[in-house]
Amino acid sequence: MSAPEDTMPTEPTRDDPMIAAEWALGLLEGEELLAARGKYATDPAFAWRKEWWDDWFAPLSDAMPGAEPGDHVWDGIAARVAAASPAAPAEPAAPATNVVELQARVRRWQ
Repeated sequence: MSAPEDTMPTEPTRDDPMIAAEWALGLLEGEELLAARGKYATDPAFAWRKEWWDDWFAPLSDAMPGAEPGDHVWDGIAARVAAASPAAPAEPAAPATNVVELQARVRRWQ
């Protein structure tokens, strides 16, 4: 007889209704999202389930008030962007020597 941990899956199985619900909630990313979009385009049952979940969650999101970040947030973002961007050089940089070397190699192959 096998132990209980041998028979129980380590991860819950995700069927189409669960994947459709996760997509409707905005939880899918990357390859999972691409796969769900492909399935939506080709499988009418999955497309129906996704739209059903969209309709189910719509009243919940409609009831939430919108939120706009305050001016202090935008000021902080602007300060970080300004600190991260390098200062403009006083004079134009000389062409890199590796460009000349690469041009010579291209001429040789042509």
